[in-house]
Amino acid sequence: MMTATFLIAAFVLPDKIWTANYWTFGSTFKHFILPIFTIADEILFPGKHKKNFPLLGMVIPISWCFIIMRRALSARAFFGGAIPQNLWGQYYPYGFTNLDNGRSLKGLCLLFLGIGIGLAVFGFLFLLLGKLKARKERSADV
Repeated sequence: MMTATFLIAAFVLPDKIWTANYWTFGSTFKHFILPIFTIADEILFPGKHKKNFPLLGMVIPISWCFIIMRRALSARAFFGGAIPQNLWGQYYPYGFTNLDNGRSLKGLCLLFLGIGIGLAVFGFLFLLLGKLKARKERSADV
């Protein structure tokens, strides 16, 4: 998940991340520094994680999706059906989560599901590469 955070921040959302409003220590730390350390940890110390780690690593992002969507749905009910456009940034942290910009709840759930499946596959591939590297190093030592 940390690798995905870095890739999304660097390549999918660069126009938002690189603006002065988002270029803070907290944003830099969680979108760049922490993911780079996580990637380096897996490269330097492969095989230290359990085989189901990619699925466990998705618990927090999935929870975040539910919390964000519940908050937005509650706000929509409070505002009588739609959040005013000048408040979108407070309720929708990313443009693709915006239900008041033409996206349906079903479409957003399918998008989250697709992203989750893609990240799980990516996580297991990353784990597999680490195991293959560790196995190659062990066979070279013999």
